[in-house]
Amino acid sequence: MRFVIRADGDQEIGLGHITRCLALADELKKYGDVQFISRPLPIRLPFKVNTLPKNITVEEDVKSTRNILKKLHPEVVIVDHHNIDL
Repeated sequence: MRFVIRADGDQEIGLGHITRCLALADELKKYGDVQFISRPLPIRLPFKVNTLPKNITVEEDVKSTRNILKKLHPEVVIVDHHNIDL
């Protein structure tokens, strides 16, 4: 299966969305390919960036995310974000 997870984290909203979704991504890797979509992540993370699944960064939330989803054709999309309505 192909999974896509969309979440953001920074100094303003915190890193809870990212860390929660990383734990989920780690489990989902057992069942298929996992890709992560986020805005550019802050430089100072409490974990190594290479622990992220295949990360795709976006500047515009909804439009960019929709375009990426059209290209990836995932079976499952998980969104952990307050301001995105896909």
